[in-house]
Amino acid sequence: MASSELDTKRLEKTCRKIVNEGDLDKLTARSIRRTAEERMGLEEQRLDQVPYKQMVKDIVAKALEDLNNSKSDEESVPESAAESEE
Repeated sequence: MASSELDTKRLEKTCRKIVNEGDLDKLTARSIRRTAEERMGLEEQRLDQVPYKQMVKDIVAKALEDLNNSKSDEESVPESAAESEE
């Protein structure tokens, strides 16, 4: 792999983990990029470069969407379980 290329699958996994572990009220795209750089051993501001900045934004948006969907699914499970107990 050329030094200018990143492992995008690792980047996605790292960003998703940061979102899942983080305080959603305090996370920002910048803080996610900085934390990902640190965890992946990249130089600071590497993920501010094209195309990585947009890539991180897209990964975070998808991770938040997935997180919201899973919370919605969890909220509907107790209702179904309660109905089956009757």
